[in-house]
Amino acid sequence: MPELTAVLQYAIQYKSQLKITGFASSEENLEYNNKIALQRAEAIRDFFVANGINKNQITLFYKIQKTEWKEQARKAEITFKLFNFSNTTLTYATVAPSTTPNNLTIKVNDFNTLTCFIEKNNVQTPHSRKIWTKYNLEKSAEGDSIVLPLTSKLSTYNVAPLFQYIWPGSTHCYKYTEVHIHSCAFYSDTTQPTLALHVYPDIKWTLEFK
Repeated sequence: MPELTAVLQYAIQYKSQLKITGFASSEENLEYNNKIALQRAEAIRDFFVANGINKNQITLFYKIQKTEWKEQARKAEITFKLFNFSNTTLTYATVAPSTTPNNLTIKVNDFNTLTCFIEKNNVQTPHSRKIWTKYNLEKSAEGDSIVLPLTSKLSTYNVAPLFQYIWPGSTHCYKYTEVHIHSCAFYSDTTQPTLALHVYPDIKWTLEFK
């Protein structure tokens, strides 16, 4: 039971409150089916308690479900809140011309938000599976990948490129773009970027002594 073990470990570590709902079909005897539904929830509760979860962390529910096949109602659901994990923003530095863009493809492996919900005013809405950017490049894409056309900010009309682009400690030499990739478990704070892009100009300086 790897799924139950994963929930067990999380609930023990973060003392998360668990809601376990047992289901049964609506066919035949209603009183009997209610009893079966509750027993399914109790079986999972007993497993958790036997393996270290405080019984006070668990609330039991049972429901009768109308389905075409009664086997579909033989189940139990576990609902719990994930604590927010806002990791440190990653920085990616690259070079690009100032005219023709260089395309950067970002693909997120195992980007799954099917079981992620955002609760607001007691209403749960699914967490979006989306990648989006801001500052200097505004783009968004549904799914697990996005293609970003990157350009630098080197200008042909710049009167002082030496100071801006090779002076030690200069903060004006790269174009900054935020990339946001969020789920309910990792990088859950949507105000904090997942990735910070620093796009430097693709210039080459040659120093000669004559």
